[in-house]
Amino acid sequence: MDAGRRSGVEITESLLRKRAEHNDGRLDTLEEISLHQQNLTAIDRTLGKRCYNLKILYLHENRIRELENLHRLEELKYLNVALNQIEEVKGLENCRSLTKLDLTANRISPSKLHSIARLAANKNLEHLFLLGNPCTKKRFYRAFVIAVLPQLKHLDGKRVTAEEQSAAMEQTSTLHQKVSSLEDSIAVCDENSGIQELSALQGQSTENAPCAHLVDAQARIFQTNQGKWKFKLSESEDKSTTLLEIPIGKRVETNDILVNIQPTFLECTIEGKLLRLMLFEEVLPTLSTATRSTATGRLLLSMPKAENHEFVRSAPVEETSFPT
Repeated sequence: MDAGRRSGVEITESLLRKRAEHNDGRLDTLEEISLHQQNLTAIDRTLGKRCYNLKILYLHENRIRELENLHRLEELKYLNVALNQIEEVKGLENCRSLTKLDLTANRISPSKLHSIARLAANKNLEHLFLLGNPCTKKRFYRAFVIAVLPQLKHLDGKRVTAEEQSAAMEQTSTLHQKVSSLEDSIAVCDENSGIQELSALQGQSTENAPCAHLVDAQARIFQTNQGKWKFKLSESEDKSTTLLEIPIGKRVETNDILVNIQPTFLECTIEGKLLRLMLFEEVLPTLSTATRSTATGRLLLSMPKAENHEFVRSAPVEETSFPT
């Protein structure tokens, strides 16, 4: 065990029971647990041994280096390991129920792009996020992932079209050759005067905030507004709910809107262009809602603050279209 791993927090039974207070501390019937921002460097065996009925697992914003000890979680549907230090995709073959996997802002390099093909064993996987990994810099990255994972419906918040899938399948052999010949590469943050770290926005007005890139080389979240959408991030009058309003207008089709809400940040993809914002207070994705006005087309996200609610077990907010 290296020094970095020793310096991190371990997943112990005591920690799990503390985070399972909403389930009276019971682990055998626990279906959802949040272990984000715990300074974890590894996924210990205790998690799978004690919490084998998990369906939703939040492990984002830690220092985890490897996907391991998850083979007992056969009921797991949603795994969030964004903003960690993972270099390779592996260890998820037994997670047969997995439908959504978030690997945003990790360290998967071009030379490890081939490891994504292991997810072909996860037949129910429909949503995959890899933005912010060095491998996504390759022009053929998206085509390769679509070719090796035909079960995907959305990649990086963007719908996989039938045309994309057909084109990718036709190039499968060529894509495999390109991936196998890749040399390792290093993540480099693009130089851009529009970059603004999201943490720097705390305490400031976020109305019409400037656009920026997704993450830097250290995997810190950055705001991005690729579509240059106007928006207003505020809170309800009783301060119990975080609100995001986006006046996108009626011309945008509802089916072209995808939303991904996390406890500390959100992503809204509109016509394939990403808006990502960090939230100043932790929210509950499982209780969040998205509605759209039939009169104006305005999109409203309502996200209850975690500190004002007891933990409620339910399915996570999915990237989906909203009824008009």
